[in-house]
Amino acid sequence: MDTRRVCVFLAEQIFASSGSRAWPVPEFLRALRATMPPQLTLDVDMDAWNSRSISTSVVGKLAVATSAPADEHLLHSPNGVPASLTLLLPVDNNTLPQDTRARMRDLFAVKSKWTAREMRPFLEDLVAGDESAVTKAVDSWLLKFGRGVRGTNGESVYTSRIN
Repeated sequence: MDTRRVCVFLAEQIFASSGSRAWPVPEFLRALRATMPPQLTLDVDMDAWNSRSISTSVVGKLAVATSAPADEHLLHSPNGVPASLTLLLPVDNNTLPQDTRARMRDLFAVKSKWTAREMRPFLEDLVAGDESAVTKAVDSWLLKFGRGVRGTNGESVYTSRIN
């Protein structure tokens, strides 16, 4: 059994059962561990999970990292927001519009500031082609529909340009 695929499936089930409520990372990981089959173990280092690593984790295509307003300025800092202060906000890719402009508008409604790395999982299904084609398309859409500002870690952070 592929532990990662099982984790993704269980994460989908957890998010689906709770609607659109934001999950604190420690609470989500407890729920995920509780639903894991006994023969599989969830090997997640809480210290390594922060707001910057969420997009590449098992929930990368299922949720976005956000935080309390007081910690929002840390989301795109070099170290991100620690897992204990990070919230996972479920985003159902199946309900997002197929039109690029509408999808970007909906994503910016969920979260006001995104990096290309965070937004990519929610846009890549709109592009046919290899890794390079996906990267080009995502970068193009972010330039067209977003305003980029260099973050404290040198990575661009985008806000909506859509009315």
